[in-house]
Amino acid sequence: MFTKQTLLAFIGALALAAAKTTTEKTPTQAEIDAARATVLPYSPVSNVKGLVFDRFVNIWLENTDFETAALDENLSKLAKEGILLTNYFAITHPSEPNYCASAGGDTFGMDSDDFLQIPANVSTIADLFDIKHIAWGEYQEDMLLPQHMFITPNMTNDSHDTNVTVAGDWVARFLPPLLKNEHFNRDSLVLLTFDETGNYSHPNRIFSFLVGGAIPEHLKGTTDDTFYTHYSIIASLSANWGLPSLGRWDCGANLLEMVAEKTGYVNWKVDASNAYVNQTYPGPLSTKNYSSKWAVPAIKGKCSAGHGIAQVVKQTYHGLQPTYDYTSPVPYDATSGNNIGIKYHRTLKHGKTETGVTGQTSDSQMPI
Repeated sequence: MFTKQTLLAFIGALALAAAKTTTEKTPTQAEIDAARATVLPYSPVSNVKGLVFDRFVNIWLENTDFETAALDENLSKLAKEGILLTNYFAITHPSEPNYCASAGGDTFGMDSDDFLQIPANVSTIADLFDIKHIAWGEYQEDMLLPQHMFITPNMTNDSHDTNVTVAGDWVARFLPPLLKNEHFNRDSLVLLTFDETGNYSHPNRIFSFLVGGAIPEHLKGTTDDTFYTHYSIIASLSANWGLPSLGRWDCGANLLEMVAEKTGYVNWKVDASNAYVNQTYPGPLSTKNYSSKWAVPAIKGKCSAGHGIAQVVKQTYHGLQPTYDYTSPVPYDATSGNNIGIKYHRTLKHGKTETGVTGQTSDSQMPI
């Protein structure tokens, strides 16, 4: 699906899909109708070849700790058919900012599940897809095949209002038949993950796995301990389809290892023993730490995807300095002390070792 205002269509839809809690301001029907009237969706198809996969399917469940999800029989069985990502972290709490991060490369300080609208000059992954006319769509159960699909069950089946057993049962009914469908499964990569953990005080590590026809036979039934976040998906999609970065936290995010091996990018090894990744930093969408300033993305430098930064981002923020060091594989904020002091390193193919610590500048980090 394409839209004339991809930002409102994509992030706005994800906002409505996020978990409903007592802090959420439910939009009126008039507000929903007004938002719907601003977009003109249509449904072409595309066939842009990717380096590793031609179709990406992103399925999100909700609010479950890694250890709890790993005990579910249906989820653990499916994970054995692909690659279990043992070090995949969500970004913050509660639900909605994680959805926002997965599309916008940032939470913009969002710390609630309220109905929010983001300025149209803030680019998202949908803007990147539009560069090469990659068709995309979002599928929400109970709501009225592109190359990128975002699928979220209803509030019962995603475990938010129930438990992981109910979610696992839904996955067992929904996903295996699709994986047996040759048209759906061929050259497809499916990520099943959760938006966040259920326990806000614990590290925000979430049960995640990859399945699909794009996974080589020798990788099925394996595990991958690379440090990933929701930002890694934006970066991996960009690398796979030759798209630029948003210049935000997707810029330095590790790529899915399958993609990194194909592009030659060397992922960072992150010491996650002290990584919680469970708080939102100040921003214009924050209710607790409000700041009127929107974070400025990077407009130059190297990003993990390897295709520079989107031209629309460069034009919008020309002459401004980035708010953060977006080359870090771990999102952090020095002002609030969020995720400070996390160490990471890598050894490049010619033998050079690079190191970094969140919150500290390092000559070994990629220049912005």
